[in-house]
Amino acid sequence: MKKYLKFLFSRLPFIVLLIVLQIAWIAIFFSKLTEHASWISSVLTILSFFMFLSVIVASENPEYKIIWIITIGVFPLIGGVMYLLWGDKRPTKRLNKKIHLAEKSIQPLLSQELDIIENLPKKIEANFKVFGRYGQISHI
Repeated sequence: MKKYLKFLFSRLPFIVLLIVLQIAWIAIFFSKLTEHASWISSVLTILSFFMFLSVIVASENPEYKIIWIITIGVFPLIGGVMYLLWGDKRPTKRLNKKIHLAEKSIQPLLSQELDIIENLPKKIEANFKVFGRYGQISHI
């Protein structure tokens, strides 16, 4: 008896109950959602059309654009939503801040001593001297 009570009040029955409740909630949600399926389908198709147009006029890499055009064409109902979720290639503000801080912390490590570069043997071509100045060239 004690063993059964211990099992009954453990995590497993609680998690199973929550999973069953989640499945029931999803089933009820989708059964109610089917009442409005034609309206939802129309809205998602219009959204996909506008996302399709925005991909076409965007000044992006053509390979990137073709992939999104195919995705929106193959999945017309969810293609526009997928583009809204994952189509923006710009990093978030938080990620931009981390990248900027990392660049600032690495910048002192990229500097080189000019006398070493100037004392490279004269036989080395000028191109190799340019490669040696990688820390001095500021990127765009």
